[in-house]
Amino acid sequence: TQTIILAAGKRGQFRTLGVPGEDQSHVHYTLEDPNAHAGQEIMVIGGGDSAVETAVSLADGGASVTLSYRGTSFHRCKKRNIAKINDREAHQQLTVHRNSQVTEIRPTSVMLIT
Repeated sequence: TQTIILAAGKRGQFRTLGVPGEDQSHVHYTLEDPNAHAGQEIMVIGGGDSAVETAVSLADGGASVTLSYRGTSFHRCKKRNIAKINDREAHQQLTVHRNSQVTEIRPTSVMLIT
């Protein structure tokens, strides 16, 4: 990921990751216009409905999206969101790193443990 990182928590309750670099200007906790990020490489961090909806919206808007999730399956999500993320992944419209954890956010990359 080289441009923008989005970490989405519960709607209205944004959680930080507690990792070095999360206070940089390219780290955002909300998404206003997914189409504004077309052509950009973006990492979304999380595994709930907010993160999945963000990842799908960005991918549909033309961004190159990677989703990092600590779990193995999206069991906390609504069924329709699980279907959407699985569909986008199956059609290589986004990448999902399950069982991954962000350890550091750098200016042009994100360090993950898988």
